[in-house]
Amino acid sequence: MFQDFIVVAGIHAGAMLLPGPDLAILMSNALSGEKKRIFLVALGYATACAAHSILVISGLWLVVFNNPVLSKYLIYFGSAFFIFVGISAIQQKSGLQYLSRDSGSWSFAQGVIANISNVKAIVYFIALYSQFITVETSTTEKAIWIVYIFVLSLAGAFSIGLLILRLGSVVTNENNQRKLKNIVGGILVIIGIAILIANIENLWL
Repeated sequence: MFQDFIVVAGIHAGAMLLPGPDLAILMSNALSGEKKRIFLVALGYATACAAHSILVISGLWLVVFNNPVLSKYLIYFGSAFFIFVGISAIQQKSGLQYLSRDSGSWSFAQGVIANISNVKAIVYFIALYSQFITVETSTTEKAIWIVYIFVLSLAGAFSIGLLILRLGSVVTNENNQRKLKNIVGGILVIIGIAILIANIENLWL
């Protein structure tokens, strides 16, 4: 099992570094310069990964895949979320900060929503666990896997966020910082629109 943990650590680290909504959300919060927000986004991401693990291992995600209505609204929700956060970043607003003073809880929510609404993340965890969990795997071992993925996701996302924070601090010019935030916001908007376009036929069914 230890060797499996090492293999999964490598696979998961690679997945976290792939360009996508999770990384863009992490970048958006890291550019705020607050380690607390980075940690809360990482905690939200890890929580979503643990939730994916529970749903995949229990087989509950098959209900979503087999229900076109649920799948459709999950796509709608994810797309709208990425577009909203992207526009907020471009407008120099931290998510729902203008609706709630607790920007920390919003950072946590961003981490959860970005991952839990990502259909590719669901497919990723199904493919991942199919290699290491069988019908013979005990409940205790399954629980260990879920905890392991949570810790691995939290440590990995937080480390990546700190790296982005350090690289972002090199950009001391305020104008360049604004440009960087606009780029990250634009990426999120493009991701949201791309999700809609990629699923446009299914959304009208």
